[in-house]
Amino acid sequence: MVEKTDRLYPVVSLCVHYGESEWDGPFSLKDMLKIPEKLQPLVSDYRMNLIQIRSSESLCFRNPDINTVFDVSRSIYARDYTKKIREVFLKADKKAFLKADRRALLRVSVQL
Repeated sequence: MVEKTDRLYPVVSLCVHYGESEWDGPFSLKDMLKIPEKLQPLVSDYRMNLIQIRSSESLCFRNPDINTVFDVSRSIYARDYTKKIREVFLKADKKAFLKADRRALLRVSVQL
């Protein structure tokens, strides 16, 4: 049973766009719906938290595997197959690379 003093934990949804071009779709729930004007005040809107890989240079994650996936993905989209990928993999801490999450490495290998 929920008490009036209970509080819920927030859930944050993220949409990660891997597309070759910039996202040109809707950015909120209301943008996706055809709502009669009379009902618009009654419909809650939910904004999309969009992360576009191509333009995510300013993002820094605590997990180094996620940073690696984003760095290499941006390099692939920029068609910079040598410089950044070599920098990430050859100059990276070898111990950290060996411990890298297999799913993160698989994501990068699928893009290559």
